[in-house]
Amino acid sequence: MQPVKPPEHDEGDPKRAGECRDALESKVQQVLEEACRVGWTREEAVAALLDIAQRPASGGTFP
Repeated sequence: MQPVKPPEHDEGDPKRAGECRDALESKVQQVLEEACRVGWTREEAVAALLDIAQRPASGGTFP
């Protein structure tokens, strides 16, 4: 699995959001494919990812 590409644009740059989306897209697709392969529907997996992404960080090492 390839590492996530770091940003090239500074915070506040309008290009940064798209750059982040592009950097994460293949990882998210891999998670969705794996979830579907083991029996979850794509809709269930997407809903779960959205729920996880919207939760406050809980003791992780990221900001």
